[in-house]
Amino acid sequence: MTKRTEPIATLEHVAGAAEAWATSEERLPVFSVRRPVFDDDGNPTDDSELITYTMPAKPNPGFALRYLKLARQIGDAASSWLIETAVGEEGYNALAEDLITYEEKHPRESVVLLRQIAERIQTAAMGGLDAGPKV
Repeated sequence: MTKRTEPIATLEHVAGAAEAWATSEERLPVFSVRRPVFDDDGNPTDDSELITYTMPAKPNPGFALRYLKLARQIGDAASSWLIETAVGEEGYNALAEDLITYEEKHPRESVVLLRQIAERIQTAAMGGLDAGPKV
């Protein structure tokens, strides 16, 4: 039995652990973007390319704690950090860009879609903890 004067655990710093988590092979799909394909002259073809953005499937309690701290400090803006951390800068930029187009074709639905994406990411990221802040 551990005495109250002893630490619960000793953590060891592993260089590159955050990057290893962010690029882990076990992935959870979050959203997809369908993009037109252009020919050599820059004209759209009948084809399209589907790009699926994913996040690490296994939750990491360290990232969950960072998110909780940011949520406490800056509120809902912490979701932006969590989305970008989960899907990467390219995925974040694609989501922002394509939500603009999505809103033009589906007025007011882009807010619902963004909320669903944020909730999926938050649920997966917070999987290592019992509960997190409400989105």
